[in-house]
Amino acid sequence: MYYKRQKRKLCLRIGLLAAAGVLAIAFIAAVVMRATAYSVSGTVLDGEDTYSVKAAKADPDLFLAAARRQGMQELTIYDTAEFDGQSNTLTLCAPLNRSPMRILGFLSLACDTLLT
Repeated sequence: MYYKRQKRKLCLRIGLLAAAGVLAIAFIAAVVMRATAYSVSGTVLDGEDTYSVKAAKADPDLFLAAARRQGMQELTIYDTAEFDGQSNTLTLCAPLNRSPMRILGFLSLACDTLLT
């Protein structure tokens, strides 16, 4: 009788340790998979500021969101973004003078040039 109890306790301990080991391995695998999910790294150039970002895929919107989390200012309607897929670089361009009349004048000049 005593031998059966000892054997049962031993089997329960082995079972609990095996279950804990499986859970630990599953947790480690989940952490590694999450870390490798953000596998695309890139650069956002905003004037003189540079932000190194990581995203799940090479998408300019994801790069912008990651740069905003690092403290980049929001884009205005006058800002433009150029994405280079080869180097995963997003370059943000802002007009020197953001007054609406200057931008409208530039657009009318560009349209006149295209029409002539």
